[in-house]
Amino acid sequence: MVRYLNSLRSCDRAQSLVETAIALPFVIVVFLGMVELSHAYDMVHGMGSIGREAANIASRGGTLAEAQSVALTNGSDLGIDSRGGVVVSRIVFTSSWWSGTSARIMEQLTSSGYGSLLGAVNETASALSSTGYSTDTEVFAVELFLQYEPITPIGNWLDGLIPNVLYERAVF
Repeated sequence: MVRYLNSLRSCDRAQSLVETAIALPFVIVVFLGMVELSHAYDMVHGMGSIGREAANIASRGGTLAEAQSVALTNGSDLGIDSRGGVVVSRIVFTSSWWSGTSARIMEQLTSSGYGSLLGAVNETASALSSTGYSTDTEVFAVELFLQYEPITPIGNWLDGLIPNVLYERAVF
């Protein structure tokens, strides 16, 4: 038995096996982290496309309800209709000699308990005030929210990198 253990000590295969056993958990964690981050990025990218389409429909004469319906319908694959929400806002840029150009939210339609991060009706959307739109320009903003659900066990460890609620905004 002692001779067998001594032969294992000098065997390169045993050393490779031990090195693999030590390194494999780290490789698996890195791989699953990459999968989780890629999944979150894919969700945000899809939300951006849906938001642009809905904002485009609103800017071409559609109602806020139509834009919201388009976003919820097209976002059903991502789960926006069940685990998220859509806020559609009509914003008009006004100008005054004392405050310059400001973006005022004129109308807003919300869904599923999510409030706009831009502001409420008759408030200034300060996030859009310095975007360079000219006076009396009307734009439509579509904000999408989605409760993120991890797909790997590592996803629960990435709270600092992946927020619990994903957010995307499109303005047309």
